[in-house]
Amino acid sequence: MQTSRKSRGEDMNATSPRSLLIVTTDSVIAGTERMILAYLQRHDPAKYRPYLVTLIGPGDLVRAAGKLGIPGEHLDIGNPIDAVRKLRQIIRRIRPAVVHSYLFHTNLLTRILRPFSPIPKLVCGMRTVYAPGAYPYWYYAAERCTHFLCHRVIANSEAGRESLVRVVGIPREKVEVIPNGIDPNRYDLDRATARERILTEFSIPLGACLLGIVAQLRPQKHHDLLFQAMRSVRETEPDAHLLVIGDGSERERLKRLRMDLGLERSVFFMGYRTDIPQILAGLDVFVLPTSVEGSPVSVLEAMASGLPVIAGDAGGVKELVEDGNTGILVPPMDLAALTGGILSLVSQQETREKFGTAGKQKIRTEFSLDQMARRTEEVYDSLFA
Repeated sequence: MQTSRKSRGEDMNATSPRSLLIVTTDSVIAGTERMILAYLQRHDPAKYRPYLVTLIGPGDLVRAAGKLGIPGEHLDIGNPIDAVRKLRQIIRRIRPAVVHSYLFHTNLLTRILRPFSPIPKLVCGMRTVYAPGAYPYWYYAAERCTHFLCHRVIANSEAGRESLVRVVGIPREKVEVIPNGIDPNRYDLDRATARERILTEFSIPLGACLLGIVAQLRPQKHHDLLFQAMRSVRETEPDAHLLVIGDGSERERLKRLRMDLGLERSVFFMGYRTDIPQILAGLDVFVLPTSVEGSPVSVLEAMASGLPVIAGDAGGVKELVEDGNTGILVPPMDLAALTGGILSLVSQQETREKFGTAGKQKIRTEFSLDQMARRTEEVYDSLFA
């Protein structure tokens, strides 16, 4: 009986790829989900046979993976007990050699399931930085109590690894750092056409300077701070306009704030979009005033699009944005610094172009999609060495 189990899971011969179960929380395609799709596009089918499971949301990620020929299912769970039951059934059915879970809640779920399910090897992906006080206390307690149940943790930034080691207490040798990777060719688009489309859609004047933020509407992204900065910016640069791409729990509050600040004609909500490269191609400046961040995919995409970036100096952001070379880093929650950074780029086209060109080159040389996929599979391989 034991031999049969290993033949379906841990062992692999030259003609049989190992079964890989990828599990993540949300099926809305945001930063983490775009990286999962990127891996699925570049994985080595001779080595690993992926199966994708998502727990909540509309099921977009599973459908997108299906178009790549990757099987999977969206569980649309209603409660934690439902999640445990359904995921355990899938694990027992497909007998994966490796389970790779992403994000806090799914990592916790797979760790809890491991003693009671056939999970030979478990890899947990962390996409944030555990700064002290950034999350509820029980997040840290849960990580400390369960991390021994997984074999490896993959962080997407050095800052993320340091927080897992110093704040959570995970042994350093257990944490691997694999930076996000993207395909820069997807972002080589006709900027004039993209810009014209945006100007037409929102009736924005031709001479406008277009700023954008791509992020879920969550408190940690600090859209409210950006809105306050925009009010000040427009006092001296009335051509500045902001596009807000993304959706989330803060949407209604932010709409009210936009009205209170008198920004209805200069700040535009675009909602959840799947055409991110086409939108970025039409912008002049990218802004992300975050206070808690691992390695934001949206910043990589903005740089690949040739945009200068203004971002909060939090977590692993400085591993992407070089202050004074590819963009401007500002202290988190510093309204004056954020406003000043925006003003300096809105008013200086030459600097925008200089930063944008340097950022585009950095993406091409340091954040390869193929390298991300290869290094991820090297982590899987090491578990069987």
